[in-house]
Amino acid sequence: MEPITDPLQLRLYHMKRLDVLTVQCPCGHVGRFAHGELQRKHRMSSDSLIADLQYRLRCGRAQCRRREGMRIILWEGEPMPAKSAHDVGRHVVIVEGDVHDRIRR
Repeated sequence: MEPITDPLQLRLYHMKRLDVLTVQCPCGHVGRFAHGELQRKHRMSSDSLIADLQYRLRCGRAQCRRREGMRIILWEGEPMPAKSAHDVGRHVVIVEGDVHDRIRR
């Protein structure tokens, strides 16, 4: 299979074992999903487009429960806190969302 060059064409089955999907809400809440977690816990199909998650997920914070404006990032391996913004691991921004620089990428 050829590598996917367009991030909008990535599907849940493209995630590798150590990849982490991060969903950031403009309110500041960050949700992290490991490989296979959305399929098991949220009953999503493996062939679902990752970009379509912006229409299917909502914020996990009880006061917010927002559905739009999420930033969706696919990390190669677990995203670790870093001293510099340039030290973060490799990632692909799937959906830019309404999240601005006040939330660390």
